[in-house]
Amino acid sequence: MLGSRDGAGLYGGECPAGECPGSRLQSDSGSTTDHRRSQGVISERFKAADANHDGKLSRDEAKAGMPQVYKNFSKIDSLKRGYVTERQIGAYWEAKTKEQMQKENPIWN
Repeated sequence: MLGSRDGAGLYGGECPAGECPGSRLQSDSGSTTDHRRSQGVISERFKAADANHDGKLSRDEAKAGMPQVYKNFSKIDSLKRGYVTERQIGAYWEAKTKEQMQKENPIWN
């Protein structure tokens, strides 16, 4: 799921093959494109899950619309406010992706 090659887990698992964030973790040439794509996926999923459109996901909203965010909610909500923002989700995903890249190929920093 998180940190997997397809990156789909965090977003709900509905990305077409090769279109999910992190699907080309080893690619130098597409890193900017992949980062933008992942931001777009996060944004789309977040907006769909944010039922009351307040710019925050409660635990219930995450459970209903972003199951992997719900599963990792306490890790993403590091300030323990009871909600997560799109920015926090993106930062968490990015950190997990970098962690996975380091495990797979230690020369990546």
